[in-house]
Amino acid sequence: MINKNNYLIRHYQKNNPLRDRLVINQKLFYKTMVFLLTSIIYFGLKAADTHQLFGRTNNFLSRYLSIIITVSLIISMIGLVITPIVLIKPKFLDKPFFKANYKHKKRLFNILDGISLIPICAVAAMFINIYIISVNEVSGQSMEPTYYDGDEVVMLHYKKPKRFDIVVVDVRPEYYNSLSSYQQLYIKRLIGMPGDKIELKKTHKFYVYINDVPYFEDYLPKDYFSEDYIGYVPEGHYFVMGDNRNNSYDSRRMGFVREEDIVGVVVGKKG
Repeated sequence: MINKNNYLIRHYQKNNPLRDRLVINQKLFYKTMVFLLTSIIYFGLKAADTHQLFGRTNNFLSRYLSIIITVSLIISMIGLVITPIVLIKPKFLDKPFFKANYKHKKRLFNILDGISLIPICAVAAMFINIYIISVNEVSGQSMEPTYYDGDEVVMLHYKKPKRFDIVVVDVRPEYYNSLSSYQQLYIKRLIGMPGDKIELKKTHKFYVYINDVPYFEDYLPKDYFSEDYIGYVPEGHYFVMGDNRNNSYDSRRMGFVREEDIVGVVVGKKG
């Protein structure tokens, strides 16, 4: 025979409205803070993205994460309105609009537990996209035959560029002789390091002379040549060119690239 007192204790532990109310209040507060903080972090990251990579390197990701964060912000605003009311008037959630037994309310907040992970993942994805690794679509013919228009390339933001690496450059009209009046990302090959003497000679084959040492670029087509050029790379700058030398707007015209404007090193093609 079941002990009546033990049964009542277990029943009360499982069906304690005061305890359930406290749990719901805590979850309401914590989930509101999660949605609010992820929204703040998202907009903070977006403001700190001086190169405006997010949204240009992956428009699909940018669009859907923006929707997620907007919904998260709306939820947090609703939570910020409801939370203080619930704390001041605990029976507010028993109003007709919120009328439901505690099991249903607990189920609702359990669903919110899962939903709250979505904006956290969104912010993490944005951070990775801006500061660690991202995918960028090649636009134009300046890197042919290495990369063609429409190719998607993988870019590492933390990798230190070396000579002959393919890099992505943030070209702003206030710093460069740009073809455009607005900020753009260019994909180019890094040829000259700080302090180098760069000399380009037009012969039957295209050679780059770096500090008077000829380098034959075997990634270029045969019998490839361009105009003559000579220049000295200043400290804190790089000399970049497109592989399609006759159809590339690069350091020969726009000037040397500042170190801080190299936003990533291309490590390969997506897929």
